[in-house]
Amino acid sequence: MDRLRTTIAITAMAICTTLLATAPNEPASAYKLLNCKFPTSTLNWQDSMTTSGYSTVARNSVAAWYATKTPLVLTRVTSGANFRLTNGNYGNTDFDGITYRTCNSDGYNVKAPISWLNTYHTDAYSVAKRQDVMVHEVGHALGLDEFGARSCTNVPIMQPDTPTRYDACLLTTPRNDDVNGIHEMYG
Repeated sequence: MDRLRTTIAITAMAICTTLLATAPNEPASAYKLLNCKFPTSTLNWQDSMTTSGYSTVARNSVAAWYATKTPLVLTRVTSGANFRLTNGNYGNTDFDGITYRTCNSDGYNVKAPISWLNTYHTDAYSVAKRQDVMVHEVGHALGLDEFGARSCTNVPIMQPDTPTRYDACLLTTPRNDDVNGIHEMYG
């Protein structure tokens, strides 16, 4: 019986060693891309918010992305922007923010994405919670898709739902997984 256990243990170790030796060395990626990006990491953005309170949210949201260790260079302009940030009342919908974009078959934006805050919901939010939603929407404008996690220690800003992202985890800035996605697209 001991000889059988020893044989099984040696066989199991050999199988594990083989599996580990043949496993790919690629790091896991905890982000998801939209397959629609800009051809450059130097981008102009436009603040099209309707009130100064929302303009502050727009500026702080772009600043949160600009402060990350990515190749992004984000400059505010009054016209000719690569993407726009705005707000409007979409009514009692299931979203508090949304980004519209049009991409070609090569995976590039053909029109400037527009990221919206739905004031029906966000007028009742704190400034920090509005920033959480707008930082998430800017992530979409830059080319990131939604990706979720289960624990606040690894929830990305691209987490699909505001109750998890902000109410539970208090996020207002991009996280490592979000930054890794930007690096994947823009170098």
